Amino acid sequence: MLKREEVLKLFETAGAIRHGHFELSSGLHSGTYVQCAMVLQYPRFAEKLGQALAALFSDARIDAVVSPAMGGLIIGQEVARALPEQKSSTGGGIPALFVERGLDYGRLNPGGDSRGGRGWRARRCGRRAD
Repeated sequence: MLKREEVLKLFETAGAIRHGHFELSSGLHSGTYVQCAMVLQYPRFAEKLGQALAALFSDARIDAVVSPAMGGLIIGQEVARALPEQKSSTGGGIPALFVERGLDYGRLNPGGDSRGGRGWRARRCGRRAD
């Protein structure tokens, strides 16, 4: 498990932590902005972060990792890769799925296949961000 200082070092090394004045999409203002894509562009950093996140769920039974398109694809893949495979699995690992913003019910796209694959569906919980 990565320590907080190690995670910060990965983000700093990648130039992902920005300082200045930022207006966030919520309308709030911040003096610091973290650009996750900057750290995730480096495969070894992404792998380490995925392993650290997966370790937080080591006691849980995970059937799939679902991340938002587009910004969550890389970290979702890395978390899924790091999770232990279930005994009833296909042998390919935990599926890494993504969902696109839009309707209250989103179609999960295994491997980007919008035709439906297994036909998984997701219910959006919480308030809309847009």
